[in-house]
Order: sequence, then C-alpha cells, then structure tokens
Amino acid sequence: MNHIPQNDQLAFNEQIAISILQHLQKDELQSLLDDDNKLEQLIQDLEVIKLMKHEKETLIVSNKSVAEYNLSQEEKLLQNRNLLAETYGHVEGLHQQVKEKKFQLESHGNQTPLDTLLALLETEAAKTEEKSEELSESLLCSKLAVGEFVDDYLATRKLMYEQKVKADKLFEITFSQT
Repeated sequence: MNHIPQNDQLAFNEQIAISILQHLQKDELQSLLDDDNKLEQLIQDLEVIKLMKHEKETLIVSNKSVAEYNLSQEEKLLQNRNLLAETYGHVEGLHQQVKEKKFQLESHGNQTPLDTLLALLETEAAKTEEKSEELSESLLCSKLAVGEFVDDYLATRKLMYEQKVKADKLFEITFSQT
C-alpha cells in the first residue's frame, strides 16, 4: 500500500510514462496512436499499473475476508441485540416498580409522623414488659413450670429490650431533626 500523497504519485507516474515515450521513435509513437491495443499493452506493462492491480486484488481479498467474517457474526449479533432489547425491557419494568415502591414509601412516610411511630413503639415495649411481669407472677403462683417460664421470659425480655432500643433510637432521630 503506497503512502505517497496522491498528487505526488500522479506526478511520479506521469514522469515514468514520459520517460518511456521519450525513448520511442516517431514511427513507434505513431504505431501506438494508431493501435489502441499496443497502447493498452504498454500501459499494462508499466510497473506502477502492475503494483496498482496487485494492490487492488489484495484489497478485494481483504474486503471479502472481512465481509465473510461480518456475515458469520450476524447470527450472534442478532441474538445479542434481542437479548439487549429483552434485558432493557426487564430493566424498564424494574425501574417502574422502584418508582412505584418509592411513591408508596413516600406516601406511607407522609401518613405517619415519626412522633406517632415513637409513641406506638414505646407502647409496645411497655406491653411486652407487662407480659414479662405477668410471667413472673405466673411462676410465683405456680401456674407455670420453671422450664417453660425460662424460655418464655427470656424471649419476652429480649423482645422488650429490642423495642426499647428501637424506641430510643427513634427518639434520637425524631428530636435531632427538629
């Protein structure tokens, strides 16, 4: 493949043609003018023309190879394009679901103020504490076996402490915002 600029290449080719024609006699030149086949043969025999033909053939073979490769990839391209379209549709669906859930979450958040949630959580913690005290009373009155008492009491107290910790955290959040 020539990397000579096109104008320089044309000037060079012209010089080659002139140098060949300069060495011909007048009758040889007249013969070329009279016989197009001889002129065509002279042109075809030029090294530059041979190189250009070779370059052209090489480019044709290269283009054919690339075209065949591209055609061989067509099925894979179509499959991937369909997969992309399907995935995009799925993502759009998920995006819509997220928007809906966000809207629902925001609407629920606006319906119940934090101080109301705090009061409800404190009430539940107090109820759970009362339940653990009732379990203690049941043990003292022998209404409950020791093994059953231990299991129930530990579970109830654990729940009560978790509720109290959550209430305390919610209290901090509620009053740190104001």
